[in-house]
Amino acid sequence: MHMKKLAVVVAIILLSVLFVMVATSCDDPVNPSGGTTQPLPTPTPPGDTTKNPIDKNDLDYTVQYGTDSKQELTISWPSFYEKISTPLYVAFFLGSNGDLDDEYSEENLQYIIDELLTQGNANFAAVKISYRYGTAEYMLKDIYDAVKFVKDNATLLKVDTSKAGMMGYSLGGYLATLYSYKETSPIPIKLTVCQSGFADLTEESFYTFEDDLEETMLDERLELVSDLIGEDITPSEFKNGFLSNPSAKRVKLEELSLKYYYRNNSPEVHFYHGINDNIVNINNIKTFATGKTTKVTVIEFNSGHNDLSSDGGVMQTATDKLSEVVRREFISKS
Repeated sequence: MHMKKLAVVVAIILLSVLFVMVATSCDDPVNPSGGTTQPLPTPTPPGDTTKNPIDKNDLDYTVQYGTDSKQELTISWPSFYEKISTPLYVAFFLGSNGDLDDEYSEENLQYIIDELLTQGNANFAAVKISYRYGTAEYMLKDIYDAVKFVKDNATLLKVDTSKAGMMGYSLGGYLATLYSYKETSPIPIKLTVCQSGFADLTEESFYTFEDDLEETMLDERLELVSDLIGEDITPSEFKNGFLSNPSAKRVKLEELSLKYYYRNNSPEVHFYHGINDNIVNINNIKTFATGKTTKVTVIEFNSGHNDLSSDGGVMQTATDKLSEVVRREFISKS
């Protein structure tokens, strides 16, 4: 399905800070010979933490936060494990369809990470979360469990659990924002970045595409929202006035839209979006953001869905602005 293009995570730019760690991240943890190791305590929910105990020279550590092999997270520190003396704030990243190695998620998020690394924000740890694709509630539960795992193992992972940031690309950006609005997170989410994501599942622009993409994209979009609510919405059903009909299915879409949970005290969110995005119309974000200027920021790029990093000038301005927010919300309030 088109989910992969819609994929996730990131904008978590917020995690500007984590970039530090991501810069040196690896797919597998490193255990140099001669280093002393200490095993992680048993996590909740249960995961296998004994195969690769943390080494004093590690910059990254990968572990399962649940019993399924897809329930995995990688934490990256800004320096060698043994050199970290002060607990670090956490920046969580959500990938595309649960997979942060998706080429578009990697390309767009890495640009932001690399840029933010130049800001000197070395007091964050980056935690990349892989989650299982399914209904929105199913995916949010995996995200919750991953965050809880980090909190439960905070001392060993050397992280501060008082507050965190979260970033995602496409589907991941939507989930990051929905999670920060809807869930009572084990680690409070104070800042969210949604890159090329979406906000309102009941708004017309979410189902509007260029003429040559209309039929194919509409089918894929309906497949996506059907997956999110766990019930099929057929093309014929949709074209028969679905969005204006207060059906039980439409109510479920309403309850998975950001506007349903937004409050004046909701976490700050930054939307990074291409004005030429032919997968998620930018109007879906702009409509939601209307009237929420103090809590919701929309930064527009002269690009499409998968190539925000190509618009370097705007991206630089966006990362500079984000860095200011990070310093305000995390550094100055520490």
